[in-house]
Order: sequence, then structure tokens, then C-alpha cells
Amino acid sequence: MKRCIAVLLSFAMVLSLAGCAKKEETTKKKKTKKTTKTEKTEDTDDTDETEPSESTPDPSESTGDTSSTSETSDTSDTSDTSDTSSPKNPYNMDIPKLSHDLELLTLTNHPEDRAYCEMAANVDDRMLFIREHYDVYEVEDAGYNILDETLNFYYNETLKAHKGLYEQGIKDLQDVAKNGDEDEVWDTYYQDIYYELTILRADSRVFSVIDTEGAYLKDSTSDSSLFYSIDSQTGEYIEIDDIVTDRSAFAEVIKEYKETMPPDDFSDEPSDYIAALETLIAAIEDPSNEDIHFVLYQNAIRLFQPGSSVGDPTIFSITVPVLHLGNCVNLEYFTSTPEYYALTADSNNEVYWDFDEDGSLDIVTVTNTGDDYVPELEISYNGKIIDSSGVDIADAYDISWVIMVHTDSGYYLYVEFAEENPTHSTHVFHLENEDFKYVGRCEEIYEFPYNPTSVPVAFRSDLVGTGHFEVECTLIGNNGLPDQTTSYFAKDALAVTVKDMTLGAYDSNGDATGDIVTVPAGTSVRLIGVDEAKEMAYFTTLNTDPSQNQNFKMLVYKNSYGSDPYDFDFDVYFDGEGAYELFTGAPYYD
Repeated sequence: MKRCIAVLLSFAMVLSLAGCAKKEETTKKKKTKKTTKTEKTEDTDDTDETEPSESTPDPSESTGDTSSTSETSDTSDTSDTSDTSSPKNPYNMDIPKLSHDLELLTLTNHPEDRAYCEMAANVDDRMLFIREHYDVYEVEDAGYNILDETLNFYYNETLKAHKGLYEQGIKDLQDVAKNGDEDEVWDTYYQDIYYELTILRADSRVFSVIDTEGAYLKDSTSDSSLFYSIDSQTGEYIEIDDIVTDRSAFAEVIKEYKETMPPDDFSDEPSDYIAALETLIAAIEDPSNEDIHFVLYQNAIRLFQPGSSVGDPTIFSITVPVLHLGNCVNLEYFTSTPEYYALTADSNNEVYWDFDEDGSLDIVTVTNTGDDYVPELEISYNGKIIDSSGVDIADAYDISWVIMVHTDSGYYLYVEFAEENPTHSTHVFHLENEDFKYVGRCEEIYEFPYNPTSVPVAFRSDLVGTGHFEVECTLIGNNGLPDQTTSYFAKDALAVTVKDMTLGAYDSNGDATGDIVTVPAGTSVRLIGVDEAKEMAYFTTLNTDPSQNQNFKMLVYKNSYGSDPYDFDFDVYFDGEGAYELFTGAPYYD
């Protein structure tokens, strides 16, 4: 998700405030984990960095048949690309032939969540809350047991590191809610414990992910990220020297980005990212240095480097396209694709690919030629500027991210614009004969669409506080625009009831059980989501012991407030009153 790491910004910064709780590392393969520490107290749990048990998944011990790995690409001979040593002026550069013989992996997330909230006794209308969330992914396809075991290993290591944090967080919350003054309440009102996976590629050749875990608590803050890529067939970790065949030549490519890239808007000092980039270049040039952090996209490699600042360091990243770098990159990892796939822009908002598959490189460039808060969109294909006038971006202030997706009807360009809103707008263009035709606007694509058949899209919502709904969509079969595949809109919102309510219970399928749940005024509750087809909103009460929580449902109504199909929200009613009158504590803003 675009949460702990802004994974879809080209030159992103990730605050890495790491605490004592950290995951153990497996021994036979060096993982690309970067952790830094800024403890506020000395009582944060420490986890011994012991050797993993014998049951720890070790890809190097795989006994699976690896013969299929060499068959996933017919482009192992990259000798024809020896003259592609520089990304300068690469239009029409000869590149290897693409093939489309990979399979997308089917991944299912079974998240585990806990939450609790209370109103502050000494501060008006201020609610304190704590959340705990863990992504728990499972590969549904047969034959990927090692990948499943690896995912389970990191999940279980995080559980060990976080043991007791949620319980301590609730104690701190209750103490501050009862006794805290205004300053203490403001300092403690939000606590979060999390383990989240951002998947960037998941096919029968490569599985690549950013694994982020952390805890923001009353007296301690920690955050760490793990970047890794795995050969889906063998379970072996993919190292930098598996990808980069000539470090010196690859370092020269990075140097060219150093010359052309402007400083990140969020960077305190331009020298910070320059220093980080120079450190990264030196590490790549050092053949003995394996401590290089990266993830893989279908068309690019993204590298991470911590800044040199003392205190709370920033992790900078740079995204480099590779299809034209056959002289220094092993293109076997990139030239085979599934039927449907996503491509990322590089750190200059350029997408490198062979879109017409004529054996020559094509480049799509997206630029904001205006100013912040007065953006002007310019799109070019192989240097030819495309007319993009008429696209309404009046409420935006800059380009947020750029991707392209191959679907059943060709390639689509998605340009997201940042807005002062809980969600951002995305504008969609169809690539047709070296031209881009505007398709329309959609809401924010919430995660990198590595699987275009299953993409979460975020809609703004003010039901039980300002935030967003998340709904599963597909980019297939609807001219590039997201098409809902479910009537269920997920939302995580906490509040406290204002009046006594008697409501119906529901089961795990969202169906009424016939039981009655009494929800007294002052009860902590959590909105879980809305089923538009069933016209129901689903809630649960919140107790310090989650086993005592009770599920209840409320009738929901859809309200449209504009001509745009995305201009809608839901509300619930009880005794003639809506959510704004029925619940307190949830934050609202314009």
C-alpha cells in the first residue's frame, strides 16, 4: 500500500525510525534489510538475533526441479545488445524480443487486525486509539511451497518481535485517556503496530516485495524495511550480481540520473540525496559489496540507499529501467511477462518498453510543465509530444506517480495527481498507434497493480470520519478503467457511540443471524465495511479482550452529490439520525 513506504513515487523517501524489535535473518543468503534505531526509551523489547531454527525456509536447500526456470525466457542470448551501454538518446535502440509465457501468481491476503479506542476524560471530543495490522499472504497456486514458507517465516518473526506491544499500548492508552492532560493526549492519541507487504511483482519467474514492520507507541517508535526478490521456481533469493552483470557500466547509468534528477520536494537538503546516490554508486562499483538493497519490477530495478544524516535517516530510492541495458543487466529476468502486467516509470517519470514489439525501444515521458498547484500535463511518445489538453487537473498540485498496464485491449497509461484530499485522482490514456487517447478519470489506484485483474481502488469517504473506502477492481475488459469485481467497500474507522442502539448481528458471510446486539452509548466500535448490494454497513464493538467483541450491522444508504460517477458516499441511520450524530471521536476534515 501507499502507506509506510511511498512505493510508487519515483524518487521516494521513507522515514526509517527503527527500534529494538527486529527480525532475525536467515543465514545462507544475505537479505537486503536496512534497519536504523532511534529509541526513546530503554524498555522496548529486545529480540535476540539468534540463528533461525532448522525449520526456517532456506531457498538454497530447495530440491525442486529448476529446469523450468531456464525455459521461462527465450532471450538468454543478449549478445545483440552489447551496444546499448547508455540511456542517452535511446529511441529506436535494438532490444531483445519480448515473450509472454509467464503466469501471474494468485496471492490472497488474510489480514489479522486488532483495535481499541476510548474518549479522553480531560480533553473535549478527543479520542485515543490503537491499531494492530498484519498482512498474511498465501500463494494459492500449486508448486510454490517454498515461497509460502518464506512469507510465513517473516510473518512469524515479526510476531515474535512485536510480542506484548499491543497489550502495553492499550494500558498506556487507558492511562492517558483517564489521567492525561491535553499535551499527553495529543502525544498519545494515535498508536499503530503493523506488518505490511507491498508486492511489486508476482509471477512464475520473480516475486519481489517491500516488507515493512514497525510500532508507533507512547514511549517508543520503530520502523524497518526489508527489500527482497525471490526466484519463484526455486525459492532462491535473487542477489544484485544475478541482475547486474557489469557493475561499472551499471554505475555509469546511475550517474546519468544523478545529473538529470531534481531534488525531491520533501528533502531537507539537496545534498542529502546526492550523497546517498554517490554512496549507492560506490557500493555498486565495489564488486565485494553485496549489501545493496533493491526490488524488481517487470521493466525496472529500484534501488534503496539510506541517507547519511544523524538521527532519523531517510531512505532514498531510484528506479532505473533496464530493457536497453543488455550490456550490464541480465535481461532474462525482465523480457518474459505474463499476459497482463504493469510497468513502472523511472525516476524521471519515463516508461521504457517495446510497446509495439518491433525490437526497438520506446519511451513514454510524462511531465508537469506547470508549477505546483497549477500543473500542466505533457505526454510524449518517443519524443513526440501528444495533445493532452482538455484533461481536468484543476484540483491537483503535482504528478504523484506514473505507471502503464498491459490489458486485454492494449497498453494504458495511468497518471495520478496529488490532491489535498484523502484520495488522489488518476487519469487514464490508451496507447493507440503511437498516440494517447484520453479515456477518463478514475479514483486512486491504491497499490502497484502487479496483477491487473485484481487492483484495489480507493474512494474518499466521510462515513464515521474522513478516510477512504477500498474496493477490489479489475483493469481488464473496461477500456482501462477500473471495474468493480465486488459490491463490498472496505473501510477501517474507529469511533465511540453517542446513544444506545439495538441492532442486528451478522455472521462471517455478512448475513443476518437473527440475533440482537445491544450497543450502549459510550461503546467503542469499528466500521469494517459496506456491502452496497446488501445495503448493509458492518461494525464490531471493541474491547480490550477481542474475544468479547460483538458484530452488528446497520442499514446503509448511498448518497450521490455530483455528476461524476465517483461522487458518492454512504451513510447509516438509526432513529432518524446519521453517522455524524450517532458516533463521536472520528476525525472529519474537508
